[in-house]
Amino acid sequence: MTMLGSYLTVRRVRLISGIVLFSYLSTHLLNHALGLISLEAMEEGRHWFLALWRNPAGSSALYLSLVAHFTLALWAVYQRRRLFSMPRAEALQLVLGLSIVPLLAQHVIGTRTAHEWHGVHDSYTYVVLALYHFAPEKGLWQTAAVLVAWVHGCIGLHFWLRLRLWYPSWRPLLFAAALLIPVFGLLGFLDGGREASRLAADPDWLRATLATMNLPDRSGLAALQALERQIYWWFGSFLMLTLAAREVRALLERRRGLVHHISRGSRG
Repeated sequence: MTMLGSYLTVRRVRLISGIVLFSYLSTHLLNHALGLISLEAMEEGRHWFLALWRNPAGSSALYLSLVAHFTLALWAVYQRRRLFSMPRAEALQLVLGLSIVPLLAQHVIGTRTAHEWHGVHDSYTYVVLALYHFAPEKGLWQTAAVLVAWVHGCIGLHFWLRLRLWYPSWRPLLFAAALLIPVFGLLGFLDGGREASRLAADPDWLRATLATMNLPDRSGLAALQALERQIYWWFGSFLMLTLAAREVRALLERRRGLVHHISRGSRG
């Protein structure tokens, strides 16, 4: 494969994986926005969301896109000759992309992984009670994670669309959507959390609701926490190996350049 072909393949994989991840996040935020109606509306919307993303095809596309996108982010770090001289928008895009994995790890493990490993019923009631009622600091963390992922996706779409002839005329509408979707999504989650918190003031309701969630026992919770630590460790390891590989490449290039210079000098 030629260098141009490899470049186009990387761009294509980055684009496709990015569109899949952005579609997932968009539908997730739209589901959140139903909290502006009621917690029950969020739960109803969740059935459609799960039908789309928690089937074999949707799950495979999501996981493969996440792995591909993160791998290409590391490749971008390795490929860059100078990390601190790139355009600001590209630097922001790269930093945000690398931040998504550690920011979202806790939420993914607490929902989908807990469901797959321990049969936890990760309903919206489960999520808003955890992130709004019991541990609001984790809710703030996940809000930051969502915003980071959303801004990263919007910058990527802008880079892709900016050369399209129709883009300038559609840009104001797309900008409005990029602004309003996360705002409505976060406001909906906030309203859903408030409703769940009001309901949780009734001990009988809270006890009955927690009983339906099939929460993991201590050993199950410890296993989930261990997985979270492993993800952070692997993330840091891959990033450090990538940076180390850049230094090794630079050292080899300097050595080859020196040998070439000496060789030319001896012939002269």
